[in-house]
Amino acid sequence: MESPEKPPSVPIQSVVIQQPQQEQTATPNVVHVQVVTSNHFATIGFVCGVLSFLLFGFTIAVDEYEACLFIWFIGLLAVIFGHIGTSEASKTGIGKGLAVTGLLLGYMTLMVYVVGIFIVLSILQSLGN
Repeated sequence: MESPEKPPSVPIQSVVIQQPQQEQTATPNVVHVQVVTSNHFATIGFVCGVLSFLLFGFTIAVDEYEACLFIWFIGLLAVIFGHIGTSEASKTGIGKGLAVTGLLLGYMTLMVYVVGIFIVLSILQSLGN
């Protein structure tokens, strides 16, 4: 038996494959988190509501009716800021109670003015007849 012949040797060539250069600038993922801890509009609405309600009662108690001509404006501010505060509270979940309280006190103050105007107008109408 003859030994099997070895196949002829094949030269092996090594080739280095270079990857295209990539920029090594890493962009970090930055997350900005804003933590909301208070609802300023709700707080302002609450303060204006309490202030208008207490000032109205105080001016009636001390018979300073001239001051009543301007307190309605604070009640109106309580209503405006209370509505903005409830809108913010629906988005953030913070300050809804303050905003609603400011709204209620502001509307109650304005309601007293509207009722007072109707009473004065009815008195003037009855005097005119």
